[in-house]
Amino acid sequence: MRIHQLGDGTPEVAVVAAIHGDEPCGARAVERLLAEEPDVERPVKLIVVNEEPLDRGVRYVDEDLNRAFPGDPEGDTHEARLAHALTNEIRDCTVFSLHSTQSYGEPFALASEIDAVARSICPHLPVDVVVETGAFSEGRLIEHPHTIEVECGLQGSDEAAENAYWLVRAFLAATGTLPAP
Repeated sequence: MRIHQLGDGTPEVAVVAAIHGDEPCGARAVERLLAEEPDVERPVKLIVVNEEPLDRGVRYVDEDLNRAFPGDPEGDTHEARLAHALTNEIRDCTVFSLHSTQSYGEPFALASEIDAVARSICPHLPVDVVVETGAFSEGRLIEHPHTIEVECGLQGSDEAAENAYWLVRAFLAATGTLPAP
């Protein structure tokens, strides 16, 4: 897990990329943002989580990370231990998790429930649809409080990476981390 921080202080905002190694769009967006070295108005963590499968271009090592939350520090799988470490890393943060799909090219957001956090962030995202996942989130990062997931576009496409970048910028603007574009 690679963690970058922009700004000084304790971050209350986090961007999570590469939950799945075969979804590189989020990692590409994080790298692009880091290369820009933006001045932030509040500290933010940028986390590239599952580096080993990302480097290998596979979804996961032992099990689907996005079904392993909250994880186990003594777990038998790479992903169980990683889920636990990530859960600790994002504690007390509003989280934005970047994904991509194999079936739909346009970005859309997902929230476990349409709560105050979803209502305050999602209208600022360049998406037309927000899906409430409710009972279908067991073991997923989206169960973490104050977490929004986005599907950025088709897996492995340049468009998904471009969408991911603009989605991150919109999320950071909605949370007061970056000025609105």
